[in-house]
Formats: sequence, C-alpha cells, structure tokens
Amino acid sequence: MKKFMERQEALEQLENELRRREQVLEEKEETLKQKAALELKRGRKEEEVRRSLMGLEKQLAAMDEMQSQTSEGSKAIASSSLPEHKDWTSRKVALLQQRQELARSMASEKFLSQEEERRLAEIEERLEALDMEVEYKSASIAELEQTLQ
Repeated sequence: MKKFMERQEALEQLENELRRREQVLEEKEETLKQKAALELKRGRKEEEVRRSLMGLEKQLAAMDEMQSQTSEGSKAIASSSLPEHKDWTSRKVALLQQRQELARSMASEKFLSQEEERRLAEIEERLEALDMEVEYKSASIAELEQTLQ
C-alpha cells in the first residue's frame, strides 16, 4: 500500500512538472514571437535607413554631375545665376548633413527606440531564464520518470 501511495504521489508530481514545463514552453514561444517582431521592426528600419542613404548618395552624385557640367560651361553664365548657386549650395549642404546623420545611425545600429531596445534586452533575459527553467523541469521530469520505473 505504501508503494502504491508513493507511486501515485510521484505520478501527480510528474503530471504537475509536465504541465508546468508545457506552460514554460508556451511562454517561451510567445516571448520568441515578441522578439521576432522587434527584430523584424529593427530590420525594416535598417533597410529604410539604408535606402534613404542610397537615395541621398544618388542625389549628391547628380548634383556633383550638374556642378561639373556648369563648371565646364561659361563662367559668365554661372556668375549671373548667383541666387541659384546659393540655393544649390544650401541644398547640397542639407543633403550632406542628412547623409552624415544616416551614416551615424547606420554605424551606431540604433534602429529601435530606447524603449524598444530596453524591451528587446528584457526579452532576451527572459528567454535565458525560460531556457534554464525548461532544463530544470526536464531534469526533474527525467528524475521522476526514473523513480517510476
């Protein structure tokens, strides 16, 4: 009778451990979905910055091409359009500043807000904790199964 009661108790513990491990695995799956969503957002933002940078490079190259064509033309024509030259110069400076900002963003790899970066770090820590808990539960389950044999 005592062995039967011990076996029943071990079976209940095993069921509880299996249920808890399943809960942990479900939580891990949900946490992985959250991480994937943030990483997808980061990837999209990075691609957006990369495309913007390429667009700025094309604009700057076109402006340089126009400038070289203007320099080859008559100096009199260039000096007569002084206001246009100032607008062109200020536009080029603005493009260069935008390019510098985007290049800094690419270098720092900051494509998520501080809150999102913090959340991603928390998610990674939570995943580590869940992995350890799954390992512990699996070991506990294996031990209980061993005692039941």
